Amino acid sequence: MLAGARLRPEGTNADPRIVGSLGGGPTAYQLTAGAPAVGRGAPVASPRGMGARDYFDDATPQGGTYDTGADELSGTLSGTNSNAAPVGHTTVSPSVRVADIWTTDASGTPRPVFANNTTVNYKVRVVDDQGQPVPGVTVTSRVYAQDWSWLTPTTLSDVTDSAGVADFSVPSGGSDGIHTIVPVDVAPPASLYYDSALDSESPGLPGPVTQVQ
Repeated sequence: MLAGARLRPEGTNADPRIVGSLGGGPTAYQLTAGAPAVGRGAPVASPRGMGARDYFDDATPQGGTYDTGADELSGTLSGTNSNAAPVGHTTVSPSVRVADIWTTDASGTPRPVFANNTTVNYKVRVVDDQGQPVPGVTVTSRVYAQDWSWLTPTTLSDVTDSAGVADFSVPSGGSDGIHTIVPVDVAPPASLYYDSALDSESPGLPGPVTQVQ
C-alpha cells in the first residue's frame, strides 16, 4: 500500500484512498470507494477467527469479502476514534497484613516475660499495602503453650482501632515455658482483603514468643 523500495510482490503500489491524511488518527484511515484494500482481506482461521465487527463497529464482511486493515468499507463514516464498547477492567482491592504483635503489661508497656497465673496482654497491628494503620479489622487469635496445646479454650477476637491495633488479654497459665501468639484470621472491611503472604515481611511473625516463668 505504501510507495517506496522493498515492496512485497503481492502488494499494491497505489493511492490507498483513505478519508484523511497519514498520521491523522484512526478516523483518517477509513476507506473510500475504490480503495485497493477493499475485498483484499484473507479470512483467518480459528482459533482467533475474523470477528464480526471492524474497528469502527461496522459489521464484517461487507459484500461477502473482507477488506484489508481495521476498517471495512460500509458507505458510512465514523466521526469518533472508536465505536467499540469499553473493555471491562478488574479492580483489585487494597490488601492488609499483620505488621506486628507484641506483649505488654496492663498499662500498655511492652513486656516479654510474665509470671505464672498472671494476665498476658498483647496487641496485633494491621496495616495496608502502604504501611498505614487500618481500623475496623476483626482479628482472631489464639495462644499456644510450649507443647502447642491451646492456652485458651476458644479463640479471641477484637476489632482494630484508629491506630490499626487490636487488644487481647489471656491468663498466662500455670506452667513455665514459651508461649506463641498466632493470628488465625484477619477479616478487614469489604473494600479490603487480607494477604497473609505479606505477613512474612513483618519480622517476628508468627509470634511473639512470650516466656512464662
